[in-house]
Amino acid sequence: MYELIQVSERNFYIQSPAKIGLVKLNDNDICIIDSGIKRPDEKFDKFLTLTNGI
Repeated sequence: MYELIQVSERNFYIQSPAKIGLVKLNDNDICIIDSGIKRPDEKFDKFLTLTNGI
């Protein structure tokens, strides 16, 4: 069903039809990234681009 996948130390995504990206800002806060692109592969690529180096 839904699974949280860790991409790097602070970057994650939710494995689901929407593939929502998450960035851990600190111990209490996260940033949710939804690129709005309809194709899941493009959305995931956008997530990696946006969070690269954060």
